[in-house]
Parts: sequence; C-alpha cells; structure tokens
Amino acid sequence: MSHVGSPATRFAGRPQVGIISSGGIVWAWREQRSNSTRDIFAAAAASAATAPPADIAVDTDASNESDFPVLRVNETSAYLVWQSVATSANNGADVMFARSTNGGTTWSAPRVIDDPSAEVSSSFTPTLAIDPRASGTTADDVVAIAWEDRRQGSQVFASVSSDGGATFAAPARASSETGDPILGGTSVPQIAAAGSGVLAIAYQNQQNQTGARPHIFVATSIDTGATWTYTEFRVDGGTGAAIVPQIIASQVAGKPAAVTVWTDFRANQVDGDVYTAVSH
Repeated sequence: MSHVGSPATRFAGRPQVGIISSGGIVWAWREQRSNSTRDIFAAAAASAATAPPADIAVDTDASNESDFPVLRVNETSAYLVWQSVATSANNGADVMFARSTNGGTTWSAPRVIDDPSAEVSSSFTPTLAIDPRASGTTADDVVAIAWEDRRQGSQVFASVSSDGGATFAAPARASSETGDPILGGTSVPQIAAAGSGVLAIAYQNQQNQTGARPHIFVATSIDTGATWTYTEFRVDGGTGAAIVPQIIASQVAGKPAAVTVWTDFRANQVDGDVYTAVSH
C-alpha cells in the first residue's frame, strides 16, 4: 500500500488510475488544499512497486470548483477531463481537458472543451473514451469527450479529437429527437469508442410530464462524432425507472458495437435489477 501524494487533507477523493504500456501507473484525483475550492491533481510512478514522486497540480484555479475527473491512458499518453464550476456569478460551468504524452510525468495546460470561444453553456459530468492508435504506428489516438450541456435545455454534447488531444472539433449535440433537442432532463452520459469512427453515448433522460420516469438512451456516430443519430434509441423496455448507464465498446460479427448496462426498476419501484443491451 502506497501513499500516492495527497497530503493530510479531508477533501481528497474521486481517484482515477491507469497503466501505461511500460507498466507505469498514472493517478488523478480532486482535492482541496490551500485554495478554498477543489482542484485536480495527478501523480505517476514507474511501476506498481515504485512510490510516486511529488504530485502535480493539473488545475489550480482558485476561483473554480473542479470535480469528477475521468482518466484514460494508451501507451505513454494519458488523457484527463473534469468539471469546473465557477464560484463567481454568471461564469457558468465548463468541461476541462489536459493531456500527458510522457506517462503522466508532465501535463498540458487545462483548456475548455465545451465552449472554448465564449461562455455559451453550463456543462457538467464529462466522460471520456479513447480509440487507441495501433501499437508501433505514428497515428494519433482519437479522443472523444461527452458531457451534460445546458445550451439547448438539458442535452448531451460531444467533441472529438483525431490528433491525440492536440485539437478538438466544435462541440456537437448528440441527444436528438427527430433532429431536435430531446425534451426533459438529460444526465450521466457515458461514451465508448468502438473503432472505425464509431462512437456510442449512453445517457439517462426523464421527460417533463407528471409521473415520468427516467429511461436509458443510446446515441451513435459513424463518422468520428461529426454527426449523430437523427433520433435517439431507447434501450430499456420497461415502464419502471432505468438509471445510471455504463457503456463499453465491443464487436458483433467483426463489426463495431457497444454494450450498455444499467439499473432497471421494471419489476417494482424498490428492488432494481441489472439489465444490458447490445447496439450494433
């Protein structure tokens, strides 16, 4: 058991961990130290048997509350997203991104993904998936980010990088009902990269009418996030609530696919069961 690097503080949490191709370990977490708000920190070690040196402050903006980090790694690259909420009035909430190309030893400066040019949305709970480059090639990882976005009600937006996080495409709305923003409250998106430009996002949506319950939907893209399905696909089939989806990339008959899993209350409103569905 090793101490990753967080000092004696009450507010360290939401740890993430990844293993790079050399066997090194990368950690990320959120923590409140000298600032009055939480920040994002990271650490790296050469192996599981090696204690990490001093940790790294990836994000130390004293005026924003940073939380919900998500870490993904491939070969020697590490990718990190998190939610940053302004504590001052009228400054919104953003999806932030940083990357490391040397196994977590150093990190790029944080940057805004959801609205990099101007504050046009409040964005929350980002999720991250990597379509990894083939080992030993000079190609770049595809880095796909999705989040809950409030610019058109309560939606899921996504932005994708085809050059390992160096640049990102303009955000695109992934949640859709016959081309229009989906109604109701949309939350907890999860994204998977299935290869060959195929991306899938699972999310929870609850309509506005009285008595409505949340259900699980999947949106897909076959062109690396440039466009998304015209109408979302509901994957749970019950009348009870379905909540908190997770999604992972897979294959069916050699073709890209995604497996979604969620907690389902179709039998009754007290005891949830785990259900799954395959999209391909």
